[in-house]
This record gives sequence, structure tokens and C-alpha cells, in this order.
Amino acid sequence: MSKQRPNIIFICADQWRGDCLGLYKNQHPVMTPHLNQLAREGVNYTAAYADCPICMPQRMTMLTGKPGSSLGVLANFMGGPRVNVDEQSTLAGILGQNGYHTQAVGKMHFYPSRARWGFDNVVLHPEDYVNFLEDNGYGGV
Repeated sequence: MSKQRPNIIFICADQWRGDCLGLYKNQHPVMTPHLNQLAREGVNYTAAYADCPICMPQRMTMLTGKPGSSLGVLANFMGGPRVNVDEQSTLAGILGQNGYHTQAVGKMHFYPSRARWGFDNVVLHPEDYVNFLEDNGYGGV
């Protein structure tokens, strides 16, 4: 009998205070029923360390396991890593090598913007969403 591998959903939100999830039932009662369910049925990490409080360097840290400073990513929108990052050694690349289909959805701020960083597919917001709206007659809506 083979073990079934778990599904993995890694959610990273910009500017979302951890205490604003409805599951914590505290002074910030934000209604997040779907996230609450995911937390109840899965693994919910309540303590974490960020090597950098800035979006793009921290994303590179989460993808590579290396501090943004070692990759030359010290601020948002300052270009790409100064060192070559092997996409197979990123979190997405390692998952892909182990049979997972990896998908990045949302505001990634990857450099260059269409870089996959080991993901099988990348759907970006706002570019892809705006393109979808325009292709379906909803441009500017």
C-alpha cells in the first residue's frame, strides 16, 4: 500500500496581519471562513521568522532558503538576484522533482516578471487578470 502525499497550499499575503485571521477570535474579527477551514484541517504555523520585512527579498528567501541579502535582493523592484539561482533548488523546483504540480498565483513580483522560479506555471495579478478581462470584453471594468 502506497502512502498518499498531502496536498500543499502555501499562502503568502502582503500586508496581512496574522492576528486578523478569523480563526484566532481576537480583537480583529475578520471573517475568513475558507482560511479558517484550511487551518483547522491542515497545518497552521503560528510563529515564523522573516529575515527581511520587505516583500521581494522575503519571497526570494522563502523560495530559495537563502537570505535575500546573499542573493543581492535587498529592496523591492531593484532587479533580479545577483547570483544565479538554480530553479531546481527552489521550493517549487524541489516539489516538482518529487511529483508535485506547482502553481504560483497572484502578485509575485518575480524578476523578470515572467520568471517561473521552479513553478510549473505562474499566473500573475494584475497582468493576467487584466488581460483576461480585456480578452472577454471587460477592459477597464
